[in-house]
Parts: sequence; structure tokens; C-alpha cells
Amino acid sequence: MNSQLAGMITGSALLLSVSIYAEPQPDETDDLALMSFEQLLELEVSVASTQSENIVKTPAVVSRIDVGQLQKMGIHSLAEMIAMLPGADVQHTGIGTQSVMLRGLFEAFNQKVLFQLDGVPYWQASHSDIPIAGIPLEAISHIEVIRGPGTVFHGSNASAGVINVVTKKSVAGSLHAAVITGGGKEAALNHGMPLWGGTLNLSAHWRESQEYDAFMDFRPTPGFFPPDTPNSGSIVKQPDDKSIMLGWADDSLELQYHEFRSNVQGLAAAATILNHSEMQQEGRLFKVDKSWLTDTQQYRLYADYSNFFLRIPTERLFNGSEFGVQNFGDGDDNNRLRVGGQYIHQTSDQTEWVLGVEAEERETGDYLNTDANGVTRVTTMEQNDVSEWAVYGQWLHDFDDLRVSLGVRYVDNQASGANVLPRISVIHSFDAYSSVKVLYSSGFNSPNFFQKHINIPPGVIVGNPVIEPETVDSLDVAYTYTKDNELFIANFYWTHADDFIQRMSNEFEVRFENTDHFNRYGLELDYQFATETTQWYSNLSYQHEGSQFSEKDIGRQFVPRWLARLGMVWDFKPQHSVGLSLRYASERTAVDETLLLNMQYQYERDYWQAYVTLENLLSDDYAAPDLQDLNPLRTITAGDEDTAVRVGARVFF
Repeated sequence: MNSQLAGMITGSALLLSVSIYAEPQPDETDDLALMSFEQLLELEVSVASTQSENIVKTPAVVSRIDVGQLQKMGIHSLAEMIAMLPGADVQHTGIGTQSVMLRGLFEAFNQKVLFQLDGVPYWQASHSDIPIAGIPLEAISHIEVIRGPGTVFHGSNASAGVINVVTKKSVAGSLHAAVITGGGKEAALNHGMPLWGGTLNLSAHWRESQEYDAFMDFRPTPGFFPPDTPNSGSIVKQPDDKSIMLGWADDSLELQYHEFRSNVQGLAAAATILNHSEMQQEGRLFKVDKSWLTDTQQYRLYADYSNFFLRIPTERLFNGSEFGVQNFGDGDDNNRLRVGGQYIHQTSDQTEWVLGVEAEERETGDYLNTDANGVTRVTTMEQNDVSEWAVYGQWLHDFDDLRVSLGVRYVDNQASGANVLPRISVIHSFDAYSSVKVLYSSGFNSPNFFQKHINIPPGVIVGNPVIEPETVDSLDVAYTYTKDNELFIANFYWTHADDFIQRMSNEFEVRFENTDHFNRYGLELDYQFATETTQWYSNLSYQHEGSQFSEKDIGRQFVPRWLARLGMVWDFKPQHSVGLSLRYASERTAVDETLLLNMQYQYERDYWQAYVTLENLLSDDYAAPDLQDLNPLRTITAGDEDTAVRVGARVFF
């Protein structure tokens, strides 16, 4: 499974992908990037239900953002797009991952977030990290996010929320290229065509980001390192990534294959300022989904396989002086295999029953420290595997202006035991345009192999073999209004966590423990509107416990109390538009408030467009807190503080 990307194009005639409940319906087959913002406000979400439905009646707190519109606002990466959502942020870590924060819950390798590609879970079995740099942006239609524990349809890793990346399924194509000051350059392709009674989609991307100096401070100096080792300094970073995706779908069968590779510089092992490293990730996903429909019933069978692993070449890995590589060998043993079935019965226009079953096998190979000659010096984590199965059911009924759904998911993990996860929602519709929702949900998250079994000597990172799974309960009260190209959502939420899995560290040692139970609450406001020439996107999030210290809830001090997002596009003349995006985060730990402003001018014709983007126009220092080891004194530079210029063009065919 470690063949080159080019070879995988011809080797993927049988592809795999996509959950029925997470797919656009047939009437969404038009290229969403070419749709008006007015149409986008009327579109539906599907990540929280068995079928697409208007956000007013969706039994979850869901946000949907369209990639084409965000690109016109000067946003050109998946991580930045996710960070534009209410209550969401994405921050770089010292080792080189991008940690997604939803409602103030985070983990350096994203163990708190369930990431899906077209409804298919996609994450590392060993560390839980997600392919946030590995999806071709040109292929993405839109992004759907559930804030809070996932619905009964979603399994492990959904304690903070669910991110579903939905790709285009249209018979159309585009080719994109861009250059960025600082040596950045990228190219991408997406093409769909009719084949065998369905649609074949091919997409790919290659990107080399701009180069910048990343400053890191308050780094440790273990006793086996030279005593004059500095505790702060800079490393040169220039992330790069590439991917390919191929899929075929008709009305009842969907197949998809995806493969990616990404590299980003950082600090690993003891993570002193001398431990320069590169986080190299490689993943592939293979999925098949088959459904049968009658007038009132739907039967569905699916299977997906992912092979996803990392490799970290590290300076001074051995004894503070000798180069080495942290790796899983060829990575073939780092897999997840999931099979499942789902039955949906609409007994009337008002009532729907859903029953489902899933089984999953996860395994990881030996995690090795090898020297420059490939000789294994240390095995820091031995091969392991675990199985998990679940059954779930949901009843949904519409009582005139009241919609009620009751659901439950029973999950049994071979290593972590069993748990019952209820979900209850009551939605009162005032009219066709507005509603109030009361939602209760519970999420269950097993520790991954790294958190339980890692042992990097001498005591650098130590796993906890008796660590317990975490549960996160959430209560939401939300008001939703959407009419005449206007959307407004106000949501109050309360979160309760038990046995929360937390990375704990002192100056020289990192370990994993269950924290005591804790509560958090907050408020989210989301407002969007559109006219013939203007599109407006904005949200404001308040996390009451943000930027406060608590021995029971150490992570809260790294969470900004306030997050604000603003996006705007103005079509000031035919074919001409200007757009902007603004991301604000209040202070937390050693980091002052953050203010990131991008602006873009775009010229477009029927079959092509060209644009110029100014990124980080206010020259923010891009400082981020230490979301990896939770050291409140540390900061990490997450980007270039100098304003960057991006020039790009896109051709449609």
C-alpha cells in the first residue's frame, strides 16, 4: 500500500467512498462554486440526518460553508476555512500538526474531532490525526460541521464535533494555479465526466507553501543535551503536500479512492530547539457504498479501509546528538477497516425510523526509532490492534409544528468497554423560516494507541495503559431564522466532560491522564445575508471559561474567550469583485489577541477567473499557544508575519 501517487491513478478502478446521509442530493449536482450566495443560503445540510434538509429543522447545531465563496473572501486552505466557522479555530503545534479546536475542546493530534471525507471517517489509528492538508481544495464543494458530540450515526472521535468535507459530483471541471511571495506555489485539477451511467470525478493537487521563520520559546533542555542548548530560537518552515482522488457514483453505488502526502517542519522527540524534525504523513482511503431504495424504505451497506501513518525524521534523536527517524516502517500495519449497514423506514410523511450496525478493526505496527542506516535502536510502541462495534437507532416524528427525535448508540470497544450514548432533540417551528431547538447529545471517545502505549525514552513521552475513555455531554438551545437570503442563528450551549483525556507535561516529561469532570458553557451567534451585489458572512463565539486556569480543566487557559469571524464579497462591477476575511481571537496564555485580515480582488469571465490576494494585511505575528504540551509560557509562530501576495488563475471546462 506504499506505491507512488502516480501509480495509484491507474490502480484505482475500484474506488471507495461515501455515506448516503452525508451526500448532496441529486438536485445539488451543479457546481456549487458557480452558484450565487442567495442560492447557497437556501441549500441544505446532511451531516446530521439520513437525508439533506433545511438547517431550520436539522436536529443538530450545524454550520455549512461553501468553498467557492470563501475563496472569493481570500481564504485558500481547508484549515483556514474550518477556522471561519462559529466556535472553531485551527492552530499549529510545535511538532507540525494543525490542531482543530471546536468549542474550546482540542488535542494536538485531533483526537477530539471526527473528520469525514464525504461521510467516511478518515483518521490515523495510531495518533488520531486527520488529513487537513491532504484534501484537494479544488474538489471540495462545501464543508459541514456539527459542533458538540456527533449524532447517533457517528462513532469515535466525535466528542468535540464532526467535520464533513463534501466533494463535487458535477459533470464539469476546473484547473487552478497560484504563486505566493516567499516561494509558495500550487496547482490543482478537478474534472467530472459521465461514465457507465454515472459520474467519474478525478481531482489532484500539489502545493508548496511560502517559506517563513517559526519562532519557538521556552523549550526544554534535558540533562543528556549540551548544557549551552538555547531554550528559544527559530526554524525554517515550508510545508508541502499533494493528493489525488478518484471517484465514481450513480444513483445507488458510490466508489472512491483518495491518497495524500504532506510534510511540515517542527520540533520532535525531546523537542529542544535543536531537535529539528519533519512531520511526514501519508494516507489513503478506499470506500464502497451501495444502497437500495423503495418508496418508503432504504437499505444500505458500506465498507471503507484507510491506511494512514506518520514518519518523523529528527535531529539529535539519540542521546541528544545523533540523527534518527521515528517511524512505523513501511506503514502497512497502520489501518482502519469499517463495515456497516443501515435501514431507514419512513412509516408516514411524519415518521422515520433508522437502525444501523457498524464494526471496525484498528491496528498499528511497531513504532520504531531507527538511525541513519535504518537500524532499529528502540521500539517505542509495540504492534497492537483493537476492535469496536456499535448498534444505533433513531425515531423521528413531526407533530405539526413540533419535531421530536430520540436516538441511542450502543458502542463496545474491546479495550475501553461499552457505553450507551443517548441523543434527544425537540424542535419547535414558528413558521417555515424559524425554529427553536433544544438538543442533548453524548459522545464517547476511546484513547488511541499512542495515548495508551507510547514510551519514548528516557521518559520523554509516556503512555497510560489504564487510561479510561472520555465522555462529553452537551446541551444546546438554539434559535434559527432563514428567509429572503438572510440567516441568523443564536445558540447557547453547556458542555460536561468526564474522564477527559488530557496530555500532561512538566519540563521534561509528557504523559496522558484522565482529568476530573468539568463544565463549560458559551454562546454562538451566526449571521449571513446576500443581495444582488453583496455577500456577508459573520459569527461571534463566547467561551465563558476561556483563558482561565483550572487544575481540573487545564486546557481552558489555551482557549480564547472571544472568537469573531467576518467575510464579505462585493461585486462592484460586472466581472469584478473585492472580498475580505477577518479572523479575531482574544488573548490566551502567553499569546496576545490575534487579528488576521485577507483581502482579494477577482476578475472573472464565463470560463476563467484571475485574482490577487493580500494575506495577513495587518502583519499579525501569527503567534499560537502550545496546544501540544500545554505549556502556558510557550508560543509558536504559525505563519509569516509579513504580508504575502498571492496571484492565481482558474479555468473552467
